[in-house]
Amino acid sequence: MIRAEKPSASLVAAGSGSAYKFTGKERDLESELDYFGARYASSSLGRFLSADLSMESVVLRNPQSWNRFTYTLNNPLRYIDPNGELWIAAENNTYTWVDKCDERQTCYESVSAVQGNNLVIYGSKNVKDITIIGANDEGYIDLNELAKHHDAAFTVKEGAASFLNLRTASDFYNTAAQYKQENPGSDKLVVTAAGKPDGASYPPHKTHDLGRSVDLRYQDEKGRNLQGNTAADRADVGRTRSLVDAAKAHGFHQNYSARPKEFGTRYAPGHQNHLHLGKIRPPNK
Repeated sequence: MIRAEKPSASLVAAGSGSAYKFTGKERDLESELDYFGARYASSSLGRFLSADLSMESVVLRNPQSWNRFTYTLNNPLRYIDPNGELWIAAENNTYTWVDKCDERQTCYESVSAVQGNNLVIYGSKNVKDITIIGANDEGYIDLNELAKHHDAAFTVKEGAASFLNLRTASDFYNTAAQYKQENPGSDKLVVTAAGKPDGASYPPHKTHDLGRSVDLRYQDEKGRNLQGNTAADRADVGRTRSLVDAAKAHGFHQNYSARPKEFGTRYAPGHQNHLHLGKIRPPNK
């Protein structure tokens, strides 16, 4: 997992007498290699000595991510690659805090899960950073409450319909978190419409019933949120495609935009100023 961060003092002063050198990792004085937990890195070569077997960090639009030996996309002054103190899936849709993320594991800095009638957020601070948000009597989560979490990668437009069903709310939280990881420096996503607290239909929206859909502002090439009826034309294709791909990975398969070929969505009129991410209506509803 790659995280954006300011350069550490040890990176800047790698020639000091300390045994902790490149990004604060311990250096073996005999091999001159830096220990990252799962792998060793060579600061002189600027790469890991073994491949990253997980494909979770591969982004199709970024060829640097295809190389499974590179360290932080060959940009160590902007990113670090922490290896430990992350969450990993355990049992019954729970997560366990691990001090070391092995090569074959998928670990998360922050992740959401549905447990009973609650949405549980495992946060990035420490093993005790667990937040429980209860659904209302109808089984829906208010995104305004979810957006208050310190790791939430989105906000909600003031006055917007803000409810999603438990599963969709959890999947949206994780979609936004993945987008943030893949596009560091972007502004938080802005939700412009979700659904009603009882799952009722939400005219003129045709697919916002049952708390299964969310509308978002497009972002430009710098990750800034766009408004107005030319927003889709000004939206960055790479970032939008990254968001849509993340959404698909989390079960959103009814997605609409004004530029379907570029963004990887279906087309629907009225989506010049926002992107629509939605779940397909269950057949028995």
